[in-house]
Amino acid sequence: MNDIKLTLAEEVKKLLQHLQIGLFNHILISGNKEKLDDLYELLWQECQSQKMNASQFIITNESIHSIPDQEYSGLMFIKGLECLKPKQNETYALRSRLDVGQYHGLKSFIFCEKSAVNNHFNDYEAPFYKFCLRQRVN
Repeated sequence: MNDIKLTLAEEVKKLLQHLQIGLFNHILISGNKEKLDDLYELLWQECQSQKMNASQFIITNESIHSIPDQEYSGLMFIKGLECLKPKQNETYALRSRLDVGQYHGLKSFIFCEKSAVNNHFNDYEAPFYKFCLRQRVN
């Protein structure tokens, strides 16, 4: 079976179409750090150029205790999920925030390095287990 390689611009278009169709409110984007960073920037720029209501939440090892507590609507970019342990309180808080936000129209792109995807999305006891559409960046 042939893997079709999409350009980053094609990836951006496809991801935005997934959200606009409405079958999924949250999309996991996984891959290596460099590709994720490039796609993140291009996707963010495209949303800004389309004047979409978008906000960013970037998780670092220094900011893991600052999960947003206000309600969001629109589109949230979440970057750095791999910095959180799958079963730590902040991870549960983030998932709860996304669940509550869905009732206010919140949608999200969750960027997570490939090395952390299994721990966050395939562990039955982890809060993000089978949570969203998965999209791997080639």
